[in-house]
Amino acid sequence: MKKDLFITFLTQVLVLICGLLVYRAANQQLGYEGFAIYALCRRTNSFLFPALAVGCSVAIPRYIAFSRTKNKQMSDSYFKGGMFIVSITVFIFTLIVNMFPEVAAKLLFSNSKYSNLAAPISMMMVGYMLHSISYAYYRGHTRMVACNLLQIINIAIIPVVAAYTTKTPEAMLGWTGVGWVFTGGCVFAMSILPKLTGSLSCMSLKEVFVFGIQRMPSDFGFATLFGLPATLTAHSAGVIAGGHVAFGISLLNMCGSVFGPIGLVLLPRASAAIACNDSAFINKYIKLALIGTSVLSFTIFLIFEFAAEPILKLYLGSNLSPSLVSTTRIVMLASVPYSIYVASRSMIDAFFVIGINTINVLLALGLFMILVNCTKLEFNYAVSPLSALVASLFLLTTATLMTCYYIVRNNKTNFH
Repeated sequence: MKKDLFITFLTQVLVLICGLLVYRAANQQLGYEGFAIYALCRRTNSFLFPALAVGCSVAIPRYIAFSRTKNKQMSDSYFKGGMFIVSITVFIFTLIVNMFPEVAAKLLFSNSKYSNLAAPISMMMVGYMLHSISYAYYRGHTRMVACNLLQIINIAIIPVVAAYTTKTPEAMLGWTGVGWVFTGGCVFAMSILPKLTGSLSCMSLKEVFVFGIQRMPSDFGFATLFGLPATLTAHSAGVIAGGHVAFGISLLNMCGSVFGPIGLVLLPRASAAIACNDSAFINKYIKLALIGTSVLSFTIFLIFEFAAEPILKLYLGSNLSPSLVSTTRIVMLASVPYSIYVASRSMIDAFFVIGINTINVLLALGLFMILVNCTKLEFNYAVSPLSALVASLFLLTTATLMTCYYIVRNNKTNFH
């Protein structure tokens, strides 16, 4: 357990560093508009994929971990069910986007002139699908070394190589997608597919779908919560302004990713603990995760807020837009609550069949929508949606902490 956490943490740090290098390269090589387009497209990919995954990114490792010690064929059947669902949704998305690129560009970027981005975004979506289902398979089998190796190649190395070897946002995005397709496809075809046994059963497909569909509103709601501020700003103030907001949210995502290893390792471990009725494991690691995350994330928050401008100049270079500093400062106000949510949500998903995280996320999204429509702050185009985002994430974390308290207080390990 400790070894898996340590390896996964180091991997996430490497992914974070490489993510910073990617945006630095994009800012230096693409100019203001190119950087904004690149940041917006990466945020769009993150915004759309959770909805297309229909919760299978969580369902696959959960059910594999719960069943693999009892019935390998059933474990493989759960994987096949999740893979089938995600493949269908991504295929439909890719088909529609490429058949109607102008319409897709209008909806995503508020301007049909960006229709040339349809193909790169589609390639990234297919590649990320292959990466995600392979990652979910290894995660369910608690093969965290394989998970982390896949993460390093696809999420760390490939985007950096694409960023430093291309000169346009279309090329950066497209070659990133090509790399993901190649790596994810090779891992699936050569390492996973030969090991699968049995056939896809209707029961496993139904269980994965029922579990996942309850998480889909959570994934989509959270993606909406993180995607809407950039989209709303792009529609009201232009693509460059939207790109600044998207970049700020990407930094927040990077901060949360530091605590991702806790959830990545705990979901399959907690599912196995539930199967073995090990309540002590669940209570112990919930408390450790919450305390450790709170202390470390608050430290990161203080450092950034006091040194935002020099940090961003060191990261992006001297070619720094003044509005970028104020925008990222606002976003990072939510770094502590967001980190706590990231560290805790997998344990909640392991414990409950019912989509408790979905309820919590939809509450936060509801607050965001109310605040966006009611708040009228005119001294900065990015303040209103971002202030609403920060408030919503505080509400989300409050609900998450209450759920964790319920789990520890009731000390149960049966499914709900």
